[in-house]
Amino acid sequence: MTQYRLTELANHDLWEIRNRVLEDNGAIVLRRIMMELDDKLKLLSDFPGMGRARSEFTHDPVLFLPFYSWFIVYDPDSQPLQILRFVSARRDIRELF
Repeated sequence: MTQYRLTELANHDLWEIRNRVLEDNGAIVLRRIMMELDDKLKLLSDFPGMGRARSEFTHDPVLFLPFYSWFIVYDPDSQPLQILRFVSARRDIRELF
């Protein structure tokens, strides 16, 4: 069964991403990306373990899954699957952990 939960920080990240994509690319692109993200999160909750650990960013037991120019950061051992952050790959990710 497909289940995942966004943390408060992940919800905030997603709100910022939506605003940026809408401003830069418009509503049609935003809708497509959000649909793709929903599909990716459903797949991830069915098959946790996708992505990889990134020891250069954190030693926390989390995985990073690329999605466009962002990483989906999640706890693969949580039930339901906990999405911790959506982080721009351009950002200094080490400052977040």
